[in-house]
Amino acid sequence: MFRTVLASSFATGASAAGSLSLTWEDCGSSGTHGVTTDVQPTSLTLGEDTDIVGTGSVDKAVSGGTFDLHMKAGGGLINKHFTGNNCEAKTFNLPLGIGTLGWGGLTCPLAVGGVDLHFQTKLSASLPASLAKSTIGLTAIDTDGDDLLCVNLNLNTAGQNDDDEENFRCKGSDDPVITEDTCYTGAAGALGVTETVSLNIHSFASSAGGLDFHGDGIEGFTCSGKTFTKSGQDITFSDSSDCLPSGIVVSAVKYCSDSDQIRVTVKDQVVPIPITATLNKVDCTSFVGSSCRGSDDPVISETTCYRGKAGALGVTETVTISIGSFDSSAGGTLDYVGEGVTGFTCSGKTFTKDGQAITLSDSSDCLPKGVVVSKVLYCSDSDQVKLTIKDTAVPIPISAILSKVDCQSTIEV
Repeated sequence: MFRTVLASSFATGASAAGSLSLTWEDCGSSGTHGVTTDVQPTSLTLGEDTDIVGTGSVDKAVSGGTFDLHMKAGGGLINKHFTGNNCEAKTFNLPLGIGTLGWGGLTCPLAVGGVDLHFQTKLSASLPASLAKSTIGLTAIDTDGDDLLCVNLNLNTAGQNDDDEENFRCKGSDDPVITEDTCYTGAAGALGVTETVSLNIHSFASSAGGLDFHGDGIEGFTCSGKTFTKSGQDITFSDSSDCLPSGIVVSAVKYCSDSDQIRVTVKDQVVPIPITATLNKVDCTSFVGSSCRGSDDPVISETTCYRGKAGALGVTETVTISIGSFDSSAGGTLDYVGEGVTGFTCSGKTFTKDGQAITLSDSSDCLPKGVVVSKVLYCSDSDQVKLTIKDTAVPIPISAILSKVDCQSTIEV
């Protein structure tokens, strides 16, 4: 088996020069037919094409075979395979628009003796710091199924600091002073996926109180009328399984009295590490709920447009909906357009509305492969549309709030 692994720390914000160091190690066993003696260069620059050349030798002639490139990023949030012929050069687009990876191909038939292994890579100059740990593994077998070579390539950004959340320390265990509704909000993020979490504490006395909390970003949620208790810094919520999305648990909440902040840790079964946020006190008059409220019908007397952004892993898609008509009994018609990583246009679609829920007609003919609009809600109290998208390349539903805009400023579909 021929195996190359790029164990990388991708973080554009961590290096002023936008470069990554490269180190390597041969990882072949006694049964491997090849050995690596050098890999160059020792660094690469983000946003630029880089040729990576491994020098070594094989003790067996190679006439063909196949390879499998396997990319994991963000602790496994991205998990993608690419395959091809050992003797043919091939370039692959990496998920979420973060760059390209190329296999230079072996010069077949390859004789016993020295050999150069060629790779080409270009990583986005705006690569999210959230994809701080990635591996790209190349395995290849010859026509006999024998192992050929194994080498690990390690990319790192020297001096990279962890996310500020990792450096935060919660200090102080005094009780909060709650004489009226008191609100806290902050962004919880990991792997470039962000959820804005907000708390509204209604009351607190004798180590117990009542609150509402909600999230907006990955998949919005609202938990209202919950109770909590406090012991030291630790806050324990009453059961919230009835209002949190499936697979999500609020695993830890702390009140940091020295800074009057709240520290919230959320675990999601599809994200391999906990997501933690520090919530700061905000004026409750500016406290914007993420929940979709109101189930009245929209008033559509002319073409009406809504626009907003959905994003994760540093990749953003702007979605625009143009509603042409609507009748509460017959439903309506609309067009919708996505601009971003993979643009799309879906025209002349029909929809029905039941309460807040909007059901679109089949859009598989116009949406990119692997992308599904899983939920659409009309929030009449704010006259907004909440859209949730599922993409097989990102195993987390992504929600966007679309606000009403002048149709003259939208893209014609």
